[in-house]
Amino acid sequence: MHYLLCSAKLAVKKGIAEGEIESYFTKLSDCIILSLLEALHEVVLNISTVTQRLPDVLWKGNEATAEICAFMLGELDDCLQICQPLLSEGQLRKIVDEVKHVGTESTNRKRKLKERAKSEDFDAEEDELLSEEKEQEGKILVHVGLVLTTLIETFKAAFLPFFDELMSSYLIPMWGKEMTVQERCTPFFIFDHLLEECPEVALKYSDEFLPLLLDASNDESPAVRQCALYGLVLYAEYGGYDFKPVVKEAISRINVVILHFRAREPENESAFDNAVYALGKTFQFHWENIDSSA
Repeated sequence: MHYLLCSAKLAVKKGIAEGEIESYFTKLSDCIILSLLEALHEVVLNISTVTQRLPDVLWKGNEATAEICAFMLGELDDCLQICQPLLSEGQLRKIVDEVKHVGTESTNRKRKLKERAKSEDFDAEEDELLSEEKEQEGKILVHVGLVLTTLIETFKAAFLPFFDELMSSYLIPMWGKEMTVQERCTPFFIFDHLLEECPEVALKYSDEFLPLLLDASNDESPAVRQCALYGLVLYAEYGGYDFKPVVKEAISRINVVILHFRAREPENESAFDNAVYALGKTFQFHWENIDSSA
């Protein structure tokens, strides 16, 4: 679909689109986005229906359908990026509602997978299938994050009411020790984009996110550390008085990453780079609050 949108956009640019030039691309983008949302909804319902009918077994077709769901979310994100200037708040409402639906159903499926793994007759074959399904659920989550960050880039402060809806019931619960790495990275990935695009309004969430970012900056997972440390980069630059009280703690946690004896190993390198970046931003914007012994 995004190739079709690209072609239509190019046709309008060259003046060879049929009908009214101004409305041609708008009508097509509206049609494609609505159709993708409707199709995505049907796919998610299909997965949920099968899961409910077969609660005690892992359905092999579920992995393929989840893969389709992830692909469709990726296609939706590509289309949203192409027609960003034309997106309306009415479309935003529909997209966020469908994202919430996808996230809720994914959470329910993962809960059922965990329950199945605890059963007495759970065997090696099912364990392998379970791992594959978890991987597909992770891909769905990644694409959900990408769709939301595209919406943040498009609507900026106007996205705040929708972020409020997502935060308490969707984003914050992802930060838990029992969650996967992808789940724990997702809220930071989304919040980092909000902080980057509209810092003046994102800071209202400092009480919830800043402690999480500090804690996650020393997480065992390099991916979680990388996301959290980039959040500290942004807080150092835009956080102002919100960041001032935690400067000392932030530098201490950043130093833990930089001075670790395995900091420059390949899997840790991106987190190390963000730690150095965060330290530089902290010195640049908060030098007067830094203890010389830090």
